[in-house]
Amino acid sequence: MKTLIYNALIITQNETREIIKCGFIVIENNKVIEIGRDKFIGDTQGLDDILDAEDKIVVPGFINAHVHLGETVYKDFLPKKFTLEEYLATTNSLIEKFPFIEHCRKIVADYTMLHIIKSGTTTVAGGRVDKISNDWGVRSVSGYMVMDSYKLKKYYSDIENSLDSEMKSPKELLDNLSKLGIFIHSLNYVDENALLSISNILKKTPSLPLMIHVAETKKQENDVLKRYGMTSIEVLEKYELLSDNTLLVHANWCTEKDLEIIKNNGASIAHCLSSNLKVADGVIDIGKAMENDINICIATDGFCTAETFSVLEEARNVFNYNRNKNSSGITAQKVLDMITTDAAVALNVLSEVGSVEVGKIADLAFLSIPGNGLKSNNDLILSIINNGVSDGVMVDGKLLMWDKRMSMKDDKKIIDNYSSLIKKLQEGTNENDTGKSAFRHL
Repeated sequence: MKTLIYNALIITQNETREIIKCGFIVIENNKVIEIGRDKFIGDTQGLDDILDAEDKIVVPGFINAHVHLGETVYKDFLPKKFTLEEYLATTNSLIEKFPFIEHCRKIVADYTMLHIIKSGTTTVAGGRVDKISNDWGVRSVSGYMVMDSYKLKKYYSDIENSLDSEMKSPKELLDNLSKLGIFIHSLNYVDENALLSISNILKKTPSLPLMIHVAETKKQENDVLKRYGMTSIEVLEKYELLSDNTLLVHANWCTEKDLEIIKNNGASIAHCLSSNLKVADGVIDIGKAMENDINICIATDGFCTAETFSVLEEARNVFNYNRNKNSSGITAQKVLDMITTDAAVALNVLSEVGSVEVGKIADLAFLSIPGNGLKSNNDLILSIINNGVSDGVMVDGKLLMWDKRMSMKDDKKIIDNYSSLIKKLQEGTNENDTGKSAFRHL
């Protein structure tokens, strides 16, 4: 399969942050084999597909380094204002009352993934995201979930043997879109035995990514301090769980010493601003973290708390929030880095994706700027952050969306299935029984 993209304004995100005003890209199978810095005048013989990118901006596909695919369904059952603890308690109680929610997870995840792709995202990371991502043709880093809770208890027992079996599973070995990792929910929902098990796993397989919610709220951090007599970051260091393959999600309540430990171990941070502003009681000072040379990426977290599926929109929120606070170092270019190259570093996939370069995999987003801003705006990167919208998406050399039309899935069916599930749940929550009748015809 050979594809030509021509008449393209290309934001390469390469080391020099080169911008090609009118060029072309040739893709063979799933990799970029040529980038032209002028109009294409070559032979079109042997090309399987030709895409005219006039009035479009080609950028590396966006990377959402922390997202919950299956929790969108709870949005309609939560109060307008809630804390993180209230959110966790409410979602757990809903699952206990309506166990069928877990069996309908694909309906919810499909709906979430539809909107994520439409926003220009080509890679997602989170817990149990591989099956849905593979089904949609999206790249993923999928975490084996470690959390002592009602809905995840089956993943919590015998972690070492269960994860070892999963790593040896043929589907993992054959799948080139999904990368397996470990996702510890947080130190508040695991015990010392779980930490020791994961530490043993990582000693055997040090390249395995580790993701963990950490220091999201002051209460969480205080609970860890009471239990362990040290901060969350110090606990992770003690159990040898910090490395350049560790992604720390949130990290709102890290001390100066914590930041130094993170830096020394090469770990990254996933910043989820909108979610933290809604349910947490603090937000990490990313300017200070950047001063400590810590790699930071931007992620949406779950839709229930972030209220957006788009990591580009979240980058916009981060940019404007920090600009209003006069945070140094927060530029439009930097927040674009945080959803492309920096996110690729955080997930250890920069050698494959995160920039448009010869030899890299063709994960691309095609953007437009309303009002013909593409031709008139002098600061293109700023215009992308403030006004860019996704028109097309390519993952692994395959076009998933073009001119806002999905090429692989039936949008209406996915939205109808999700709407039907919400209606059934609403009917169930109005009943006095266990709500089982609400799922009888799903």
